[in-house]
Amino acid sequence: MKERRKCKRIVKSFLSWLMFMWKRKHPDYPNGWDMVTVRDLGAGGILFNYEQPVAIGTNVKLRIMFPFLKKPMHCTGKIVRNEQVNTYRYPSIYRIAAEFEKIKQKDKELIKKTAGKLC
Repeated sequence: MKERRKCKRIVKSFLSWLMFMWKRKHPDYPNGWDMVTVRDLGAGGILFNYEQPVAIGTNVKLRIMFPFLKKPMHCTGKIVRNEQVNTYRYPSIYRIAAEFEKIKQKDKELIKKTAGKLC
């Protein structure tokens, strides 16, 4: 598979929260904050596990609790990819990729610094 990422990623599992930014209520998805497991994180976006697919183009708010921060990072993004992962332990988990749309420059720099390489 061709590498599509522009930035080096931090590959470490940790928890984060997301909220879908629907224009109207969507009965199949939570209306408030939902916890997700982050698979990796880069200055350009985030990859996380979710229990159902999310349509490409869906807008999300994110609260990323980076392991060594006292307060979470707040940003927004757009879903750019979702892939079903079938494993023995998790028969229907989706890996969802979101590209950041609004993120503070200081947060982006912190991610870059932690990843060890500027993009």
